[in-house]
Order: sequence, then structure tokens, then C-alpha cells
Amino acid sequence: MIKTMEEVQHPYVGVLWDIHHPYRFMGESVFLTYNRLKRYIRHVHVKDSQMEKGRVRYCLIGQGDIPIKEAIDLLQDDYKGYISLEWLKRWYYDLEEPGIVFSHFIHAIRGMLK
Repeated sequence: MIKTMEEVQHPYVGVLWDIHHPYRFMGESVFLTYNRLKRYIRHVHVKDSQMEKGRVRYCLIGQGDIPIKEAIDLLQDDYKGYISLEWLKRWYYDLEEPGIVFSHFIHAIRGMLK
């Protein structure tokens, strides 16, 4: 990703940082990911999960073990873009309904931004 961004070098091209994926699937700390990508981050996706019996179980923000608060703290350094919820209800039918999820997300993220 870094090599691609260095080659492109255009103000209209950036990175969407999905906090979940590098941490959950690559074992990379949010600190490391952020510091590698920070100058290119234009948008952030947030979701939470836990591992259960070798499988990812998605859950409400703060109910999993993704270090979202740490990522939010890092972003407060100089990030000016958006933080959005990525909710996978379309593929995981047992997840909570949007009415519950969105209000929970707003409350959780506001608490982390203080």
C-alpha cells in the first residue's frame, strides 16, 4: 500500500483505513498501521469483533477486542476525515438491527473522542 501511494502521489488519492482488518487478520498493531499510513488516511472504517472457536464474531463497538479507542486516540493527532461504521448485517443475519447499531456507534465513538 505504501509503495502504491508513494508512486501515485496525488492529493485526490488516499487510503481508507479499516481498523479491523490489519489487526484481526494480519496481527498488526493499530499503532504500527496508523504510523505507516497516517499521511495517506482519508477515511476510516470501524467495526468490532472477537474470535470464537477460530471464527470471527462481529459485535457492537466496544464489545469485541479490536483496540478501537487506541485507534481513535491516534487519529486525534491530525486526522481531519470521517470515521464510519462498517456493519456487515447483509452477510451476518444474526447481527443487531441498524436502529440499535447506529445509536450505539454514535454513543461509543463520542465517548472515545473525549
